[in-house]
Formats: sequence, structure tokens, C-alpha cells
Amino acid sequence: MFAVGNLLHPVDTADVAAIDGRQVVPAVLEWLGRAAAEAPSTLAGLRLRVDPPLRWVAPQVVDPSGPAPARGRLLLWTDAWVARPRVEAVQDGRVVGTRRLPWPAAPGRVFRVPSAVLDHARPDDGDVTLRLA
Repeated sequence: MFAVGNLLHPVDTADVAAIDGRQVVPAVLEWLGRAAAEAPSTLAGLRLRVDPPLRWVAPQVVDPSGPAPARGRLLLWTDAWVARPRVEAVQDGRVVGTRRLPWPAAPGRVFRVPSAVLDHARPDDGDVTLRLA
């Protein structure tokens, strides 16, 4: 099952949902074209998780060797107002990326974080957790 656009982040505008869909289509078509016998582990990527007050992140899996997410951004949802957030990416107990952002993280709106925060994550080191520091 595949889900993109407003199904994942319903409060976003139609143009953002359309760009999201356009970004995902090649990966979906590639996945659908693979042999049924292919092991699921070869289809995996870098899994993303969040710590509270962040509620979710999209995409939840990123292929480090593939294209960046649409517009080079990860989409997050927060339950707390943070005027000047600093986002950390943590993998295997170590911080692999940090970005201080000039825009707020606000409940009720999608919070965009540059996907470059994942640049130093390694596919073999497990899941990456995004958190507000």
C-alpha cells in the first residue's frame, strides 16, 4: 500500500501534495516492477522516527542512495510551539545532523526541515530519530 500527499499530511496545500506525488511516482513504479521473489530487506531504506513533541515525519523511509524527498524537505508535525527550533537527527545514540531553523515549529501546521539533516546517517546503523533539542 502506498500513501502520498494529503493522505499523509492533510493540512498541506494542493500544490505541495501534487509535488509530493510527483516525487514518489518513480519509486513506486520501480518497486512495483521488481520481482515478487525479491527479499523485502532489499527494499528497505533509512527508517525515520520522531520523539515527542514531534508526532510524525514524512517520508518515514528514505533511500540514502536515491533522490532527496520533494523540495529537499522532511515534513513533520509537532504538538508544541517552538519559536526557533533546533532539530537533531540521532542514530545509534549519536547525533548525526543538526539544523537550527529560522521558522517556528507550530501545532496545526506542517513543519518543514531540510533533509540534509540526514546527510551523515548511515544505512547500516539503524533507525534515525528526529527530535527537537
